[in-house]
Amino acid sequence: MLFFWFAVGSVILALIIMLSLHFMRRASASSRLGHFAKPEENRVENVSATSSPNILTMWLIRAGFSSPQAPVWFVLTTFLGLILGGTFVAFWMQLEYVQVTLLEQSFLGENIVPIIQPLIALAPWVFALTLTLLPFLYVRKCRRRRIAEIEQDLPLVLDLLATIVSSGGSLDSAISNLLSTPLGERPLLQELRKTQWEMLAGFSRLEVLRRLQQRIDIMSVSIWVSALIQADQLGMSLNNVLLQQATDLRSRRRERANAFTASLAVKLMLPMVACFLPSLFIWILGPVFWQFFEIADTILKTQGL
Repeated sequence: MLFFWFAVGSVILALIIMLSLHFMRRASASSRLGHFAKPEENRVENVSATSSPNILTMWLIRAGFSSPQAPVWFVLTTFLGLILGGTFVAFWMQLEYVQVTLLEQSFLGENIVPIIQPLIALAPWVFALTLTLLPFLYVRKCRRRRIAEIEQDLPLVLDLLATIVSSGGSLDSAISNLLSTPLGERPLLQELRKTQWEMLAGFSRLEVLRRLQQRIDIMSVSIWVSALIQADQLGMSLNNVLLQQATDLRSRRRERANAFTASLAVKLMLPMVACFLPSLFIWILGPVFWQFFEIADTILKTQGL
């Protein structure tokens, strides 16, 4: 009876969530229509509305989910996973007598059944926890992929920016030229496009660069932004700053690759000692020890021991 009411409550809650998502999509569509009607005013409102995001919103923005509805989607999917996991656990607990009967009638021995029973009882809780953490794991995976793509593109982008700036163009025009290339669909150029929108909305270059550093939150980008701010305040040449930053980034990447290569031997030691070498010793020395024990047993029997 308890399981029945729990399932009914889960269905009602799922319907409420689906209706709320439907109304959210309608509100988002209407806001997009308003954006096309008054692009400049809405752009200023959107930029100012995201001036002080909370921790969850900033974490999602750094993973690439910059939509205003992203935190709501994340909370709803997490809560829905929790509800589905709880429903599965309740259903599994109702079938406990079936599990015991199947184990008793299985081909497993009596000594193995007590070992498997705790694992079967723990399985639904692990499944429920996995369902609940699935949105978090997905966002974390997107964040790691985004970091890898930005660190991969940053040296090339800096070289291209330095080339355009050295030919007489400004930094803004260099970014605009890069946005028209295939690199414009990559995460780094998407963030640079947002900086251009913010500058068109009336923010200063210093504040725009600080926002860029806060949205990406990667050490290499933070160093680059700090160098740009220093060059802008001191009147230094952007060409030399960009070239120096690209060289430093490539040298740091080379050092990380060398450090990773040097640590492979230490990381491979534990799997080899714990997994590979014991099986190798058993495969090579097992027959030898077996014959030794047979010979020793035969000698002891002949001597009457």
